[in-house]
Amino acid sequence: MKYFPIYSLAILSVSLLINYYLFHIDMGLPVLILFLVLAFIFKETLGFIFCTTFFVILGFSITPPNIEIKDKEPVSGTCLVTSLPKKYYYNYKFQCFILSASEAKIQRQEILTIGNINPYLLDKLSFLGRVKNGKLYVYRTLTKIETPWYLAPIKKFREKLISNYRDNTLDKFAFSIGSSLLFGDKSLLPKDFKEALYNTGLAHLFSISGMHVAILFTFVVVLLLRFNRKVAYILASTFTVFYALISGLHFPVVRASGMAVLYSYGKFKNLKVDMLNLLFFVAFMSVLIYPYTLFSISFQLSFMAVLGIILFWRQLKFEISNKIFDYIVKPYLTSLFATFFTAPLLLYYFKKLSLLSLLFTTPLLILFYPYLVLGFLNITTFFSLSPLVKLFDFLGEILGKIILYIGDIHVLSVSTQLSVYSMIIFYIGAILTLLLRFNPILKLSVLICLFLLLTI
Repeated sequence: MKYFPIYSLAILSVSLLINYYLFHIDMGLPVLILFLVLAFIFKETLGFIFCTTFFVILGFSITPPNIEIKDKEPVSGTCLVTSLPKKYYYNYKFQCFILSASEAKIQRQEILTIGNINPYLLDKLSFLGRVKNGKLYVYRTLTKIETPWYLAPIKKFREKLISNYRDNTLDKFAFSIGSSLLFGDKSLLPKDFKEALYNTGLAHLFSISGMHVAILFTFVVVLLLRFNRKVAYILASTFTVFYALISGLHFPVVRASGMAVLYSYGKFKNLKVDMLNLLFFVAFMSVLIYPYTLFSISFQLSFMAVLGIILFWRQLKFEISNKIFDYIVKPYLTSLFATFFTAPLLLYYFKKLSLLSLLFTTPLLILFYPYLVLGFLNITTFFSLSPLVKLFDFLGEILGKIILYIGDIHVLSVSTQLSVYSMIIFYIGAILTLLLRFNPILKLSVLICLFLLLTI
């Protein structure tokens, strides 16, 4: 099957969602293995039916429990940290997966945890606290926080990098922007800057995402490709994985790093790489390994942005003869495609969509590309070269001040409540329009109408 990753992710996700929201069935491992064997034995129609059944059962098997967490007496237990902590007033907040607890109903649940502790990703902590309004408030840890042996050196190295950066930084504002971009720490960003990012829709520039990985990957490949093709792709993949580790393993970076590694492998072996299949394969593995990924806003936005870019460039093929004009138009169109596919999710979750990002993303990239590359160079030099750090911070301050200025422009903003059904209809209509074979200009016209209907 040509698009097997798309089919497998679709079946797995639908079965997982049905089992999560409507009922909870656990079919067991023997049944799962049975249908997997049958899918391999039989071919054509019967094999397809058994394969589909296998993915449905797999979705049922990995579905996390959907239990309403009510306020209880003090609870104790052990949990696994699944997100980097963020500053929350005088405490920190982070997601924690409950491994065991004195209250049985919260076991195997991922819950927002708040406390005066600052753990690292995948740290294991024993706690005493209370569940209130669906959140776990940790009063104290019962034992020392355990960091997995394979992440301990990375944690120490990350802390050393941040310490070196703080010692050589230009000022607090520049340090807060740089830390957000390179280490995923948004807690230091000033309130007015956060509001400006939200109002302008430019938060994606300073939130660690696949775009940052793509810039790093492209920079390394372009730099080394003329010397040795294979070495270029190996080093580019190594750098992207390294960046994912020190930035805190945020899903968009993990997804993009996985795609970069698989893409490099394909190039290394001279294979034809299908980006659509690659995207769905990485997403499938992410959901399979950690089912809560499917419910993550970050996952949904990241996945839909990349899907939009791939589908648009595939279906609306055109070339611009003027190279200068080509460099200007294509980044704008790429930003437009990503916004088009993420707009329904933004309206559904945040009830607001700023179109200023369409106008300013591409011009800001003129400064952002060298800023990000300087950040990577500072990481490779351990932030030990003060002039390089100062130059990095200088560009960061310029970008920060521009965004604060744009944040005062209160136009081109859409505020509306979008239902789940409207969102599903929009995506079905957009994808069908892109896939059907008719005039590209007519396709664009239909897509623009869909977008306008979405924002009314």
